[in-house]
Amino acid sequence: MNLKVFFSPEKSTRVLRVFHQTSYALLPMGLVTFFTNSPQCIPPIDMLCAATAVNFGFHSFVSCSFVITDYVKHDMLRQTCRILNTKLHALAVSGYAYSILKKYKHKKIVE
Repeated sequence: MNLKVFFSPEKSTRVLRVFHQTSYALLPMGLVTFFTNSPQCIPPIDMLCAATAVNFGFHSFVSCSFVITDYVKHDMLRQTCRILNTKLHALAVSGYAYSILKKYKHKKIVE
């Protein structure tokens, strides 16, 4: 993937197509995840929770990129904001994935 597309996803028609197609799943996935989330290890529910976290993270990342494009005018500050946007969203999604895997590590399924 081109780094320019990675740091500026709002400028890619392919990314925007995926953004709009997956936006229909945000509310149903969020509600199902909210009502079925449990501290026990239930693989289908945990996979749904992980998919929801990735979907919300992706939409937040692209939306923040739109805000950076629209409101940050200084080029150096814009680049800094884009890098920070990418790193913070990657950290948030990977942290959620880690919390799901941590449940399974105690069950000796994942080592």
